[in-house]
Amino acid sequence: MKDPEQKRKLDELNNSTFDDDGYQDFNSTQYSHKPPSDYPFWTFNKSGNAVLNVTKLCRFLVGKGFGNYSDSMDRTHDTILVRSVEGYVQTHNARSVKNFLIDHVENDSSMHPDFQENILSTLIKLAEKTLGGYLKTVTIYTSLEHDEYEQLGILFDDKEECNVTFKNGVVNITSEGVEFLKKNALESKGRIWESSIINREIKVEDVDKSNSTNYFRDFITYALKRDIEPSRDGENNILDGTGSVEYQKRFDAFETGFGYLLHSYNPPDEARIVIFIDADSSPKKVNGGNGKSVAMEAVKHFKQTVFLDGKTFHNSGDAKRFNFSLVKPDTRFCYINDLNPDFDLTGIFSQITDDMTVEGKGTSK
Repeated sequence: MKDPEQKRKLDELNNSTFDDDGYQDFNSTQYSHKPPSDYPFWTFNKSGNAVLNVTKLCRFLVGKGFGNYSDSMDRTHDTILVRSVEGYVQTHNARSVKNFLIDHVENDSSMHPDFQENILSTLIKLAEKTLGGYLKTVTIYTSLEHDEYEQLGILFDDKEECNVTFKNGVVNITSEGVEFLKKNALESKGRIWESSIINREIKVEDVDKSNSTNYFRDFITYALKRDIEPSRDGENNILDGTGSVEYQKRFDAFETGFGYLLHSYNPPDEARIVIFIDADSSPKKVNGGNGKSVAMEAVKHFKQTVFLDGKTFHNSGDAKRFNFSLVKPDTRFCYINDLNPDFDLTGIFSQITDDMTVEGKGTSK
């Protein structure tokens, strides 16, 4: 290296002992009693090119909240890459982590522009498959009681309260009422999946719900009526047909089932599957167009949802194990639509009452 100033700057930045060209810095932290810093996670070889220190890179990412997440007690179960930050759990992959590293270096205002460009070039050239291999070695987290993994508390509803997260905060619902909380108000109780955040802001107002406009409530009220022919001129009394015992039973059943789906408190000893079916349907008669799909699709506005085609659902055979292949750790609602007449409910009993084992095509469980 002909430029003495460049060599001096490289020596200052180089805090790693060896690189792929065999260059050694005998002033490195290996020979110091001080603990090594994980940033910078690179060094420079004798040609002046940045070389990543994989160990420091992985430690740096763990320090920034990255890790692998498992929702299984099986240590061979596939994990997903996550980042825990500010009370939320984000899902990631090698590409998003690579972009995070590039952004971090780009925003490091203390770095000399020449070195910054050199390091960015190295990161840009870093193959996602290679980085993905590095990331498989970082800390594994879980929300289960697992002796080999680190605990990552995920916030779930309990018997007494339900929480719905929006961009500007959390709506906390209890038997006492509805309260709006700041985004980090529940951080001490657990972290929230970022995917569960409803992508809009909300304002909770103290209004009389019976007099407020609620299009969904009105839709369900009309959908549950029987033997009532709506007027085409728009002059309809929403209360017509709602006074019977039969109607009240239908409405109570809907409210109970729909509320259960929105609430993430599902103890195994009280687990339920909610089935929406037309009152006049039969195995030989499909009676659609009565609002089932609209009602069920409304859940996706509150919970991370996976839609499964009931016509391709398998009751037996090797393909059966792929029925729930689209489900992920942050999935909170599985919507199986348009089931075949021969659908066997006992075939998913274990998924209802116990942990769900998911096997994707071409992947491990």
